[in-house]
Amino acid sequence: MALSRARNLANLLGRGNRSNAKVPGDKLEDGAGGGGVTAIDSAATLPLTGNNAGDMKFDQNKKALHVWDGGEWDRIYSGAQENIEWTTEPPDTLDLNDNGSTSTLTGVASDPDSFPISYTYDMNPSNPSQVTNVVNNSDGTYTLTPSTNEDHAGSFIFRSKANDGTSVIKKSTTVDLSFVYSSIGAAYTAGKANGVYNFQVTGVNNNQPFSARYASYNNKGWIEILFCEVADRSHPFGGTSGANYDANEAWDATSNSGWDNTKSHTIGYMKSHRNTVATMGPNASAAGGLDYTAGSAFMMLGPNINATDVLFTTKNSKTANGIGPTGANENSEYPAVASTGISSASVRTQLIDYFTGNGRGFQAYSGWDNKTGNLGIVLTSRDNTSRDATHWMPVTGRTSSSTFYANYGFRDDASYSASNVGNWEDSTTQKTYAISSTNVMSIWITDG
Repeated sequence: MALSRARNLANLLGRGNRSNAKVPGDKLEDGAGGGGVTAIDSAATLPLTGNNAGDMKFDQNKKALHVWDGGEWDRIYSGAQENIEWTTEPPDTLDLNDNGSTSTLTGVASDPDSFPISYTYDMNPSNPSQVTNVVNNSDGTYTLTPSTNEDHAGSFIFRSKANDGTSVIKKSTTVDLSFVYSSIGAAYTAGKANGVYNFQVTGVNNNQPFSARYASYNNKGWIEILFCEVADRSHPFGGTSGANYDANEAWDATSNSGWDNTKSHTIGYMKSHRNTVATMGPNASAAGGLDYTAGSAFMMLGPNINATDVLFTTKNSKTANGIGPTGANENSEYPAVASTGISSASVRTQLIDYFTGNGRGFQAYSGWDNKTGNLGIVLTSRDNTSRDATHWMPVTGRTSSSTFYANYGFRDDASYSASNVGNWEDSTTQKTYAISSTNVMSIWITDG
């Protein structure tokens, strides 16, 4: 009866402890091995065709046995087991470039007996949208080409594998693709469509990324820093006294306020409210951005956002994109842009500082002097000296030193209570358009 290949191998290795057994050289001839094993000079001469599963070759150079498994040669180790090791371990994480340029993932291994290493990889999911191409450079490095489609942002698992023919080592890397802009202007230069994007600006939000609703308008890029759909006249001051009043919900405060929660003044500063972190200032520790599940939210981004203008508009939904007014727009006065509607440079600066959390409240009667009616601005002060916690009006309802019902904003008193947006008229009567879920206050800044 013909002996099996396993019996032939056993006869070649001899008796005793076969874990350290070696094939005696006198049992092998050049080009032919004993017991059905063929001798070869080195692993480099292993044939890749004409093989049958179970064929065996003995490498006389490395004194190693190889068995064909039907698809490739497997090396059979006969001595004490020594596994291959990473000399350059693949990283735990890899961030892909958002500009389409390639990234290199490296995982290099070594074999204790200097056997060659083969490198392969797999991914989960098997065809992740975050990359458009992966090249195995066969030296432990892989070249990854990222997608430039922002819909493909996300992560996947890349598993590097090294194999010396006997042992295999593996390491998984979490690969992430995200799109982050270093300024509002950078998003505009990139030609981004209106929508929510990630920004990472030096000195803003503790240098951590934050999300913002972006739009292009008048040859500039803008981001939304405040929205409100709540029709409560005292909403900026903590809500109507009673069931929904909460001082902690007030939009501004005389201490522990401003963009970094350190500002104090009798009149008061705005403070970040209902964004996804407690503050957008230097103590922020996670990604921030407006919370669109809330009825109102705003973020004070501080001086390092380098804001140059502020804009007031209306939307028919708090999550609507774009600046063009889709809510109320009396006399087509919206959007109201500070740089074109206000002649005074100092008033424009005060308005920018207030809405970035870097300046206190103020009043500027007839502040909107380049627009119809010369309407004013009153933000928690009517005299620039003392606090008035009943007036929060980016656009008052009357010219000169009167305010009456707000055209755009809130007044919390019995005589002229208002929570309005989208109106523009100089009158003493109640305005037509109130804040609602379909007539939303929306305030934006630009660095352009």
